[in-house]
Amino acid sequence: MDVHALNSFPWYQPLMAEVEQEYQRRTLEVVDRRPALQSELAEIQSKIKGWSESLAKTTLSPVVRSAIEADWDQALNRRQAIENLLAMHERQLEWLQNQLAPERIIECLNRLDSVLGSNNPTQGNLELSQHIVRIDCFSDGKVVMRTCKLGALAGVGDLFRDEGVDQSGEDQAPMPEGFKRGTPRRRQRLKVDD
Repeated sequence: MDVHALNSFPWYQPLMAEVEQEYQRRTLEVVDRRPALQSELAEIQSKIKGWSESLAKTTLSPVVRSAIEADWDQALNRRQAIENLLAMHERQLEWLQNQLAPERIIECLNRLDSVLGSNNPTQGNLELSQHIVRIDCFSDGKVVMRTCKLGALAGVGDLFRDEGVDQSGEDQAPMPEGFKRGTPRRRQRLKVDD
């Protein structure tokens, strides 16, 4: 499979649009705060420069010097926090672009057959668990398999998970009398390297 083949699938472009839309919705408040954070950072830099000039004066009283040093310390902590927030946003954007890169998606899809053919049941199970959410088997022979359309995009699955919403009960087929449904455990983020 190559990029052209991936783009020809009817599910690919709508899925990418949905993932990017959800990411933008969830990060909108960070994007909106970005100019304010940059403005606050510039203001802190200006204050630090002024405090530096004030502390250079040898005739500065000890009380004023200690007050300036305390303000300077708070400003340095706030500057670090703002820089961390801005850097985190940049890392999130880079991460999303990496997760949505067609080459990465093709690699994940192409890896599926090699993992399943490698005679490694554990790694095969982990790989399949990214593509298959649940399989329900009934006594009358009916089998219902729920797949995950984000299988090749395992890293972006958390974008669509709403906190406080019980997802174990969604899309369940009715159980015959006398049967109990097992509760699938929440899958942890996994990374299995060769």
